[in-house]
Amino acid sequence: MIELKRANVPLVRNYRTFGLIVDRRVHEATSQVANYLTAFDEDRDAIRRRHNIDSRRATATVVIGHPGFQPELSEQEIAETLRTYNAEHARITVITYQELLDNAERSLTIDSGQD
Repeated sequence: MIELKRANVPLVRNYRTFGLIVDRRVHEATSQVANYLTAFDEDRDAIRRRHNIDSRRATATVVIGHPGFQPELSEQEIAETLRTYNAEHARITVITYQELLDNAERSLTIDSGQD
């Protein structure tokens, strides 16, 4: 499952003296997707009968934000904060639109046989 959110939202914020944490919008999007995955798990028998798909243990990606909308932070700071956040979620991965585009470009480069 892929959940697309806005690109022009803050991704991370400073939290007291502890450093950076994800913004509430990232957390809310992740919680929304967690609810979808729970519904898939609870309705897996009906989904299998209706669509012949085993939805148990489905995974999801949330695409949200772009580092360009938070120029006060480096892309590396944002990426590290999201990596830490993702490590706590076994079935949900949060990526930025920048990461999505970078991954697509790498895939196209590999597919075309370029270095």
